[in-house]
Amino acid sequence: MDREEKIIQEAAKYASDALTLEEKEAATEGFFQGATWADSHPQSHWHSVADGDLPKTGIWIMVMYKTIDDEFNFYVGKLDEITKNGNFIMYDNDTTCMSYIGRVKYWMEIPQLPKESEATK
Repeated sequence: MDREEKIIQEAAKYASDALTLEEKEAATEGFFQGATWADSHPQSHWHSVADGDLPKTGIWIMVMYKTIDDEFNFYVGKLDEITKNGNFIMYDNDTTCMSYIGRVKYWMEIPQLPKESEATK
């Protein structure tokens, strides 16, 4: 099923509560136009620390931070804590290799990988 067919299928579900045929057509068209607009205006997955948009602890994230040399660098790990001075305490895996990452500018959540049984579908 391609993207347009999926949008049409979901639009039909969305419009199923409409009372009249005219309402269903209007709801379907509105849903389709909204999905098309959203596809052409994708939202960034990066969150800005400056905006106060901080991650929850216990999740895997990638951070973009400034080094002492004022260059950007990236780090991927599991967030354990954000200290009072704004450092991110992260682990490379669940229990070892703790790192203190300062000067974090942006972060994004790393999505869960599909389970092996789901990946083969």
